[in-house]
Formats: sequence, structure tokens, C-alpha cells
Amino acid sequence: MLLCFLFIFSTAAYGADSAFPPETLSHLDILNSGRITVIGSSPEGLKVNDALRRARIEAEEKAHAILSDLPVSGLRTLEDAALFDNESEHVFRELLSSLSSCKSKGIYDKAKKKGYYCLTGRIDPLEILAEKSSAAVKSEPDGTAAEYDSVIINAAVGVFVPALMNRIYAADGTEIWNRAFGHPVYVTDMPDAVTLLFQEGRRKPLSLNAERVASYTDVYLGKTASDELKRLLSAGTDVKIVFAFLK
Repeated sequence: MLLCFLFIFSTAAYGADSAFPPETLSHLDILNSGRITVIGSSPEGLKVNDALRRARIEAEEKAHAILSDLPVSGLRTLEDAALFDNESEHVFRELLSSLSSCKSKGIYDKAKKKGYYCLTGRIDPLEILAEKSSAAVKSEPDGTAAEYDSVIINAAVGVFVPALMNRIYAADGTEIWNRAFGHPVYVTDMPDAVTLLFQEGRRKPLSLNAERVASYTDVYLGKTASDELKRLLSAGTDVKIVFAFLK
């Protein structure tokens, strides 16, 4: 009882935000982190059980709304995909049901008689949607040493949308990269890309300029750039892909 009292007191003093992890509400943050975290709150003046129930419902509705608008491709959101494809609908439902509480019973602000509830979870179930439309496959390592540990794709040549189905194509239209190769990261300028990679201990980035962006999500490289990327990927090393785009 004493621990519960102290927890409720600290929540009233500092707010629910200090007791829960930060929310990930933008699609960019969700795709970069691979996780969604939302916080729901109830109206004030409610008893404990009712306040926490209302807060959880709001958190569930918030998660549903945010994920519904998550871009799958440049032309379709997750909700769009679920409407037209049974597998997408199943994956969407699986993701929503997999979200768990940040704290087992939520938080109740005794002074305001208000409830807070946090839901969080990884978006890994969505990977199947990206993989099923991918043509490029990982090749066996060819034994060559990779001189770069990361690639910054400058996609600021058109309207680019971070999505589950971002792909990179060679000049001849051959798909050479998709999310099956690893989770990419998205930034809105080149200096941020370099800073992010250095923070991860990656000191040898290769910068490649896209020639064009098609369907908002598909990046096409020129012949020299695509040959460089294919050579790097075939070395079998852990290569981080970073898309730099205009927001």
C-alpha cells in the first residue's frame, strides 16, 4: 500500500509523462524506432477502475488511428491495405492485439481522479507486408571486404515517403534493396544522417544520389551508384541504409 501511495503521489506531482516512456506518434519515429508508444488519459473526477478503463480505451483508439495512417506504400496506408487484403487485415489486427501496457495497471492521479494508460509494442508483425512484395533477395557473401559500413541515399530529388515498402532499384529497373536486408532509417537532411551513423559507431558511410523517386517510395539509382550498392550488399556485411529526404 505504501508503494502504491508513493507512486500515485509522484504522478500527481510530476505528471504521467514522467512515469511513462515517450510517445512515438509520428510515422517517421515509428519507422525509425520500429516501435509505437501511446498514452491515453481519462476525464477528471472518475473512480479508479473507471478512470483506468477510459484511459486504456483512449490509448487503444489512439494507437489504431496512428497505425491506420502508417504508409505501406506511397499510395496506400495500412488501413487501405487492410480493406483490400485479408492478410493485411490479419496482420493489422495482430499488431494491435500485441500492444502491451507500459505499466501493468496504468496510473491513477488521486488528486485529479484521472487515469492514464500507456500501450507500447514493436511493429515487427508488419514486416511480412513489406517482404511479400519484395523481389530483391540477399545473395550469399562473395568474400570481398566491404570498405563502407553504411549507405546514405540522397532521395531529395522528388517526393519521397518513408514507408514499409521503400525499395531501391538499379538503373535498369532491377530491385536491389528492400526492408528484408535490414531496417532503414529516415532523416530530413544529410548532416543528421552522418550524426546518426556516427552515434551508432559507423564511421565509413557511402553517399549515393538517387536519380528519381517513383510512386513516392521507390528510389532509382544511376548505373554507377547501383553497381556500388550491389557490390556492397554482396559482401554480406551489416550495411545500414539511411534515406535522406525533403520533408
